[in-house]
Amino acid sequence: MERIGIILCILVCVHCGTIYDDSITFLIVPGSELPMFNSSFNESLSSRGCYPHEKFFIIVHGWLESWKTEWDYSNYSMNSNYFLLTPHFANISNVFLKFLIKLDKEGFDFNNGYMFGFSYGAWLAIKTAKTFGNGRFAQIDVCDPAGPGFDYLIDMGDISLAAQNVQCIHTNSGGYGTILRNCSQNWLMGICGIAQIGASIYPKGHHGLCPYYYTAAFKYDFVAWQNIYACYTTRIVTNYPELFRMGYKESLEKKSSVIGDLFSPTSMFFPYNEILGRTSTTINPKSDEFMNFSENQIIDSDRNML
Repeated sequence: MERIGIILCILVCVHCGTIYDDSITFLIVPGSELPMFNSSFNESLSSRGCYPHEKFFIIVHGWLESWKTEWDYSNYSMNSNYFLLTPHFANISNVFLKFLIKLDKEGFDFNNGYMFGFSYGAWLAIKTAKTFGNGRFAQIDVCDPAGPGFDYLIDMGDISLAAQNVQCIHTNSGGYGTILRNCSQNWLMGICGIAQIGASIYPKGHHGLCPYYYTAAFKYDFVAWQNIYACYTTRIVTNYPELFRMGYKESLEKKSSVIGDLFSPTSMFFPYNEILGRTSTTINPKSDEFMNFSENQIIDSDRNML
């Protein structure tokens, strides 16, 4: 039964200088029939209805997010200075690692473990999983891993080793998102993973739309397409299964045969996959129409919408 969810909520005082175990909250969602609760390191999850034989999912939110509201990163968001958070990355990852070790000791099977991270949380998910053990998790999906404070500053090594499959979805590379492309699959959404025509005011800018795409993909398909925008790539996937999809729902069996960069144009409005000329039964990249932007338009749009 797929019912366990674990959400890592970072509740850290910016003035403390030290990260303590009790300053990070692990919110456990056992399922629809049991109440949510905050887990301590001393409490057995089985005693609260989370059982080691079941699938489990871990969500690591971004800088200005939490499980309560879309954009609230506790004490850090009150200061609104992202660079007050980045120096704490290693300490937060260490506390997160302790929680994974706790799950391991309780007998949770990480072959049934899945993790999702967005922005800052994407790197927390990847780094902590790699430290825990290469390939322990079945799957890690991350949305637009943060660029500022990370690109070429923190060595993540081979990202694809963090799980049996690591899927990265890019929407704002070179802006708030990373320019790195070394996941098992790198999805370049919209215009080369740089900009999205559906971007609007905060929080749904080019960067912030990424988790909305990922959530929508549970119901609506974002399929792999030809490189319509002639995006720069050194590892393009030239052969992939028909109607290969971005997101959690695509099978691990199919994903294991696809390594490299994939492209999926996006549309203006929810569910963001409605490309002109496409229907649910007719998908022909050569006949569909796409909006085109110049590089300057993308940069100007990025400034205005984020």
